[in-house]
Amino acid sequence: MTGPDVIVVGFGPVGATLTGLLARAGCSVLALERDTGLYPLPRAAHLDGEGMRVLQSVGCADEIAPALRANDGMDFVAADGTLLLQMRSDGRTAAGWPSSNLFHQPGLEGPLRATVAALPGVEVRLGVEVTAVVDRGDHVEVTAGGRIERAGWVIGVDGARSFTLVPMPAPRHRVEVMLLPGDDPTAIAAPARVTELLTRWLPEGSYAVERAAVYTFHGLVGRRWRSGRVLLAGDACHQMPPFLGQGMCSGLRDAANLAWKLAAVAHGDAPDALLDTYQAERAPQVQGIVDAAVGFGRIICTTDAAVAAQRDASFTERGPRTQTSAPMPALAPGPLVLAGGGRPVPQAMLAAGRLDDVVGPRWAVLHRGPIEGAAAAFWHHRGAVFLDAADEPSLVEVLDALHADVIVVRPDRYVLGAGADLIGLTDPVRPLLAV
Repeated sequence: MTGPDVIVVGFGPVGATLTGLLARAGCSVLALERDTGLYPLPRAAHLDGEGMRVLQSVGCADEIAPALRANDGMDFVAADGTLLLQMRSDGRTAAGWPSSNLFHQPGLEGPLRATVAALPGVEVRLGVEVTAVVDRGDHVEVTAGGRIERAGWVIGVDGARSFTLVPMPAPRHRVEVMLLPGDDPTAIAAPARVTELLTRWLPEGSYAVERAAVYTFHGLVGRRWRSGRVLLAGDACHQMPPFLGQGMCSGLRDAANLAWKLAAVAHGDAPDALLDTYQAERAPQVQGIVDAAVGFGRIICTTDAAVAAQRDASFTERGPRTQTSAPMPALAPGPLVLAGGGRPVPQAMLAAGRLDDVVGPRWAVLHRGPIEGAAAAFWHHRGAVFLDAADEPSLVEVLDALHADVIVVRPDRYVLGAGADLIGLTDPVRPLLAV
C-alpha cells in the first residue's frame, strides 16, 4: 500500500491536534477538510489546563497563551440578582497551565493549524470533501475530492452539528439565550431581537454582533468509536451541552489518548488490541462529564417558577458559597490503568525545562534510586525516559503525592500506575505493549 499511515477527516481544533500528535509520534498524516479556510466566527470558547497541556505537546501552547483570557470564575445569580453560588478557578494547576481559559476560536485555531501543517510528515488539503470510506482489511480507501486516497487508518474528526454571559479575549463577549416554547428561531436571531435581549448587559450602540446562531444542545455518547481501521474522535463520537465548557476539551483528550496508541500499532510496536483501550478508557470519562453538564444545565435552565424558587432558596438559606471547579473523572482501572494510575501526572519543572517538553511523545519512568533488570530493559526498549528524583528534586513531591517509589507515565501524560517497584508496573501491561 502506498499512502500515509493515517488520514484525518476534519481539520478543526481537534482534528488539527490529532494530526499534530500523530506526526510528533512519527506517523505520516493526510488531513482533509471540506472548508477552504478557518471558520471565521467563534464557536468553542473554553480551554482547560489539561487541554492547554495537550496543545503544549503539539508545540503551540506558548504561542497561543498570550491570546487567552484566564477565567477567574463565575457568579450564578437568581432572576432578581441575588448571588447563589460562586465558582472560582484553581489558578495554575498541576497540568502546568491555568485551570480555565477563554479564547476566540479563530485566534487559537490559526496558530494551531500553522504549527501542525509545518510538521514533517503532514499534508493538509483544504476544500476537499470526503464522500466514502471503505475498509479493505489491510488498508482503508477514502474517496475525497473525486479521487481515492489510501492509508493504513482513518479517523473521523468532522464534528456533529441559562442565560450566560461569557467574557472572551477583548473585545468580545459570548451570550447564550435559552429559547422558550413558542419562540421562533428565525425571529430570535434577527438583529432587532438580539439587541433587545442584550440591553440588560450592553448599552445599545456599544457593540457589533459578530455571530447570532440557534442550535440545540445534545448530551450523547456514541456506542461504537472504532470499526476495524476506521475510528472516531471529538464531536463525531460524543456531544455535550456547554455548561461546563468541556466540548472541545473532551475532543483534545480523545486526541491525546488515541494518537500514541495508533502510532504504536501503525509502527508495528504494539498489537491491534491496544486500540480497543481507546473507547474503553475514554467513553466512561466522557459520559461522566456529559452527565455532569446535563445535570448542571437542568439547574440553570429550569423554566418552572416553583422549581426555580426552591432552587434559589436552597442556596440562599446556606448563604453564598464559593467553590472551585470539580476535577475531571479519572480513567477507570483497566489494562493500561493500574493501581495509582488514571489521572494526569503533575507537570513538574525539571532542570532542563517542563516535564512534558523534556519527555516528548514517549513513556516516562519517574523513580527514586537505581532501576535495573528486565523491567527496566522493557521500558528502555520502548524508548522511555528515566528520571531519577535524586537528579530532579521536583519529582520528589510527585512521587510522595502518589506514595510511590516508581511511577510509569504514558505518552498521553496519564499515569499508568504507581508503586514500590517497576516489575509490578510492567508485567501486567506486556501483552498490550509488545508484539
